[in-house]
Amino acid sequence: MTIGQYRIIEKLGEGGMGIVYKAEHVELGQIVALKCINPVISANPELRDRFKKEARIQAKLSHPGIVSLHNFFEHEGNLHLVMEYVEGESLDVFIKKSGLIPPGTCLSIFSQVLEGIGYAHSMGVIHRDVKPGNIIITGNGRAQITDFGIAKIAGDFQKTRTGVKVGTIWYMSPEQVRGQALDRTTDIYSLGILLFEMLTGKVPFNGDSEYEIMKAIIENEPPSIKEFYPYIPAQMERAIMRAISKSSKVRFQSTRDFLEALQIESQIELRPKESPVRKISALIPSIHFMQEKKFLPLAALLLLISGGALIYAGLSPKEPDRVPSASTESSMHETSLPPEVVQVQATEPVHSGEEKKTSGSKKQVSMEAWTRKSIQRANAYRAEGRYEEAMSIYREILKKVPESPEALEGLDKATKAKMAEESRGIR
Repeated sequence: MTIGQYRIIEKLGEGGMGIVYKAEHVELGQIVALKCINPVISANPELRDRFKKEARIQAKLSHPGIVSLHNFFEHEGNLHLVMEYVEGESLDVFIKKSGLIPPGTCLSIFSQVLEGIGYAHSMGVIHRDVKPGNIIITGNGRAQITDFGIAKIAGDFQKTRTGVKVGTIWYMSPEQVRGQALDRTTDIYSLGILLFEMLTGKVPFNGDSEYEIMKAIIENEPPSIKEFYPYIPAQMERAIMRAISKSSKVRFQSTRDFLEALQIESQIELRPKESPVRKISALIPSIHFMQEKKFLPLAALLLLISGGALIYAGLSPKEPDRVPSASTESSMHETSLPPEVVQVQATEPVHSGEEKKTSGSKKQVSMEAWTRKSIQRANAYRAEGRYEEAMSIYREILKKVPESPEALEGLDKATKAKMAEESRGIR
């Protein structure tokens, strides 16, 4: 089948706005995504004019994070959009496959989406239908936004009639549900819902009907993300909750603000802690330099000060490392723990004093040993390409040691590798 100068290869998807095909230009051999607009819309003179105007606007958007619009034409009375063809899978499919996406992978994908939407905002365009189905993840982990088909120039709100809603219900802002005038903060809201779903696999507002969902969006407070994903960094949750505030004035006023809040969070929570020994070792080259320059007394003084600092750090009371609470430990599957940990749990003395402290120390050492062995096993599976098994072990570690940087990093890498394989069609 051919439509105009394009030969249809396969159907990619279908929605209320029309059908999308993978197609090839007959003369040039160029592979494109051809979107055939719903004939009902094409037959409406008002909507035809609106789409022509929006097609001109979209053609001006040029950004690595946005699917390009190449052409716009009419064929047999129907409207068609010729867009860049992107090899990959939509984010909603990726979420269904992977379930909970680790924070590191979320930030990698989501920051790209924020940059693309931010660029569109700078050009005076709001998307108004930000959702996982409109984001394509390529084989190399690149996120690209598509379907600006219902975007409008910011400030041009009068053209949309009151009561006519555009957008996908779960991601619509309260003002969008009410049919009110929209600005860029409506995209900020949808982006917050999107990140909520990426981290939890769920949307905050749901129901058995569109009315129930819309009512919840307007009236209900969103649930805490920790109900679905207990290990989310607190500041990241605060950023999401601000983005999905009922009030557009409370939300981030730009994607840049949203991105900065998330980047600060990633630096604070996901960065491995640096040891004092590593800090002191960084001074050694300077000491050698001083010795060569006959600054030996100064070098000796520096070593004396550094040694004193280490001794003071060792003698100062330290906050105990975060370990699972008793209630958490009781819920662990004993079969997943090493024998020495199970033995400690069974024989731990109930009285206080030095024996109690010794038992607690043994338990901590045993947990560290189990974590270390589990990380090694998971890394080995990941190196062999057994990503599902590796991801399962990393998640088990994070249930018991939520702040393990090795497990977070390993889960992030395994998830990305699995996504890349699936996109290339290896599995």
